[in-house]
Amino acid sequence: MNIIYFIGKKYTRVPFFYVPINVKLSLCLNFWIQKGNSMKSLVKVTCTAFILTSLMAACNEQTTSTKQEETNHKVEAATQSKKSKEMSEEERLEKGILLYGQSSKGGYYGATVENAKYEKADKTGYITARITINNVREDQKTIDLSEIKYCIKEKKTGKTHKVQAMPMYEDKFKTVPAGYSLTFEVSFMMEKPPKDLNNMYLYMDSKVDPFTDTHWKLDNLVSK
Repeated sequence: MNIIYFIGKKYTRVPFFYVPINVKLSLCLNFWIQKGNSMKSLVKVTCTAFILTSLMAACNEQTTSTKQEETNHKVEAATQSKKSKEMSEEERLEKGILLYGQSSKGGYYGATVENAKYEKADKTGYITARITINNVREDQKTIDLSEIKYCIKEKKTGKTHKVQAMPMYEDKFKTVPAGYSLTFEVSFMMEKPPKDLNNMYLYMDSKVDPFTDTHWKLDNLVSK
């Protein structure tokens, strides 16, 4: 329903819904007065209008409150999810598990697994890992990388796979100067390749600078 409403210096036709509440009440009162109704009817109309206005305000407030609560729940859920991931990262590091690009530093070696790949040929699987070893000795002496041992372990079964080939017998691996590093590939052969490649970990071992429980998770191993 539209009414003629005086705005500024001219009359304008506007929907009844947009008319201010005080004008609505005034129109209702005038309507009943013109109809000759009693004062009791006017009071009823006034009370009814007041009750309707109060109910609309209460509904709007409740809707706003519900939306605010939903937003708060979403924010809290996102925060809890983020905290869970952070705790998972802490637990992983506490267990000595590193990822690609993360380094382990000792007294002699700074070791990093850059990446790894999996290939299969004649029912035999091969994992090739790219590794960087840095000489971090403070006494400025050389290091001998040929004494480091490598193996891959399947976490679920505990089965280990030893190195098939690595270029450790070249002279450059036996006398790495302080502050220098070498990047090379180490290959592992698996006669019976596992079906699950998501639980493969690379371990290093050294007599002069033990790696203790530090190991690297080999992610994104794809059969080719």
